[in-house]
Amino acid sequence: MLTLAHVIVIGPSTLLPMSPICLCSASFRDTVLPAWESFPEGGAWIIKVRKHNGVINRLWEELCFASIGEWFADPDVVGIHLATRTKDDNLAVWNKGPDMNVSIGEKLKEILNLDESTQVEYKPFKAAMADNSSFRNAKAFTYAPAL
Repeated sequence: MLTLAHVIVIGPSTLLPMSPICLCSASFRDTVLPAWESFPEGGAWIIKVRKHNGVINRLWEELCFASIGEWFADPDVVGIHLATRTKDDNLAVWNKGPDMNVSIGEKLKEILNLDESTQVEYKPFKAAMADNSSFRNAKAFTYAPAL
């Protein structure tokens, strides 16, 4: 079961970029340490949300409810993460498995009601450890249009 490690009473849109108090907020399974090294075979599904577009609060709230309510229905999902930056807010869903589990990306699309044009990325934690960044050089993932 996922438990909320940090509760945000105010919306993410009001957080200051790179502030030590609000740099990130996360929800991870049990007592797992939210670090790349905890899941060296895993990775993260990433959505970069432009500042001041009015959707980050809703997206983060939906992602929190989804993680607490086990909506991903996949034991490979180990947590969620929000990082505030100067230009973007980055939402991430962490998985522990050795592969880019496409079903997690598809479920993310469903939960957040994303359309096919939404830019979603995936980054393995081995790559994150190599370039010391969760988000830089992540690989783009494109949703197939619904038939």
